[in-house]
Amino acid sequence: MIIVTGCQGPDLDGVACMIAYSELLNIQGTVSESVYSGELD
Repeated sequence: MIIVTGCQGPDLDGVACMIAYSELLNIQGTVSESVYSGELD
């Protein structure tokens, strides 16, 4: 499993990129999940 992360307290662009990259990996057959820490800006 690959865990896709961003910086602490990511903005909307960062969250969207994490989710999109995680979905791309899942479509390609690699199990992944996107996570973040802190509050969303």
